[in-house]
Amino acid sequence: MNSNHARLLLFFSAFLSVLAVGISTAFHVPLNAASISNFEAHYYPNHPMAATDGHPPDQDIDANALQAAQAHPEFGRIAAQTAKKVAKIELHRILTTPLLGCLGAPQVCGELDAALHAAIKQSVPGAQFIQREEAMKYLAPHGFLSLDAYVGALNDVAADAGAEAVVGEDFERSRGGCHLRTTLVDAKRLYALAEFSTGIPCSADPAITRLSLLKDSATGVAMIVAMPQSADSPREANPIHYPTCLSCPDPHYSQFAKSKHVEGQVHLMITVTNQGTVENAKVIDAVEEGLQRVSLEAVNQWKLSPARDSDGTTFPCRVKVEVTFRLVN
Repeated sequence: MNSNHARLLLFFSAFLSVLAVGISTAFHVPLNAASISNFEAHYYPNHPMAATDGHPPDQDIDANALQAAQAHPEFGRIAAQTAKKVAKIELHRILTTPLLGCLGAPQVCGELDAALHAAIKQSVPGAQFIQREEAMKYLAPHGFLSLDAYVGALNDVAADAGAEAVVGEDFERSRGGCHLRTTLVDAKRLYALAEFSTGIPCSADPAITRLSLLKDSATGVAMIVAMPQSADSPREANPIHYPTCLSCPDPHYSQFAKSKHVEGQVHLMITVTNQGTVENAKVIDAVEEGLQRVSLEAVNQWKLSPARDSDGTTFPCRVKVEVTFRLVN
């Protein structure tokens, strides 16, 4: 492999160090439960189609996690830490929004959102909150899908809705327990300002996780997400199949970025069509413009086997791609 190239790795990340340049590309599967450690080694029946317009269906969530979130001081502490940072940088128009992990724990994130609003109002005199629905209106004009809101696309459009800062809310279950996370982004300069995380007690038993399709009603594109289910939920015979790479050319490390020793990641969202081609590739975060450009050039040439539902029918699928550029001594 040429040292200036990256290798596409499906379902996991790996670091490549070849001569002077290492680049790794991860084709992300948005799985959020710690019990899912190896996609190919497990069997996951699909869940019925999710509701449209980027809103998830009602799910069986971890009741222990919700109870812990309401009862333990860690819950209020992460809200206070986030609010203190917002006050320090003197931003007054705030958008709060759930991220991907919140799809599996909407009530937990709802409680976090309420705590954040209360803490910010207390810490930031005159704070105003931008409605998420208002910011969502600006996704399509910028080429994003409603699904992209769950992976950070609202950061790119929040300023159009009048927001000065975006607070992302996330939930993650791991073997060590459950975690709440907040991210803070300057909406005007698109600059990450802070990230806070705290553990909350929850059931030690691993969550039963099934795959679900979250659909964008305007385009029919679906995002595959993992949702917690109750132990007695009926199982179905056939799994959902993710897109798989057939021919995926490597992105080049741009000469300018390499000469300036620029390192970092480029995060993109792509739609894999029914024919296995790539459409609507959008950068949601990038360390440098040149690396953004070469990443887009690469993914737009990819050929993949399309996603299939439990009936074996292909469907257009929205997936996240992460490219890491790193110089190796």
